[in-house]
Amino acid sequence: FSYTGGFSVNAALGGAKQVTSVDLDADAIALARRNFKENGLPAEAHDFLAAEVGEVLKLFAAQGRQFDLVILD
Repeated sequence: FSYTGGFSVNAALGGAKQVTSVDLDADAIALARRNFKENGLPAEAHDFLAAEVGEVLKLFAAQGRQFDLVILD
């Protein structure tokens, strides 16, 4: 869903304190991480997950994780 991190990068540039990017394609996640660095953003401060989004959302729900905003595109 996050692909190369376009929404994620913009969220971080806009002041988001935490961004979690999830995509099934590990290559897309690698590009998202690179896009963070190319935009002067510390990739280590954000979560990049190469996983199936539905399963990750179930895990987050079970963990009680909450988000201010979720973009599913």
